[in-house]
Amino acid sequence: MKINPSETLNTVQKEIGDYLDQHPIVNTVVLIANHIFRCASMAALMLYMPTPLPVTLALGFTASLAYRFTIERFCQYRFAIPSYLGAQAWIVSGESAIEVITGTALRSISSAATALLQCVPLVLYGLSITIQSYTAAQKNSSRVNCCHTSSSCIA
Repeated sequence: MKINPSETLNTVQKEIGDYLDQHPIVNTVVLIANHIFRCASMAALMLYMPTPLPVTLALGFTASLAYRFTIERFCQYRFAIPSYLGAQAWIVSGESAIEVITGTALRSISSAATALLQCVPLVLYGLSITIQSYTAAQKNSSRVNCCHTSSSCIA
């Protein structure tokens, strides 16, 4: 018996998709994890680019917009712009967030206040992806394909 990899992948994809459609909270957690993974990838890319920061920011923004306008226009889930903004939030707030988590920012009231204020972009990003993911998971019953034609994808 010959196994068709494409058919097997489509079957597994459909089963997982159906499960996630029936369990919106699990779907929300999966979407948030995907957002965080993409944000971390974008932040790593931006931090280690051999170009000056303004050039890196411009390249990241341009690439994210291009991806959004070309590929993601067919997708229900849109990650390019949020991952870019999340990377920016991490670059601005990451060190302060680590200081708050480890408690080193809590040595004085002024250092705690400063660190908490510097964490605002990261908190806003977290709230944004949580709301976006929850809303998308709730609308999953009318799933939209990330394809030009539905004949090449699972409906």
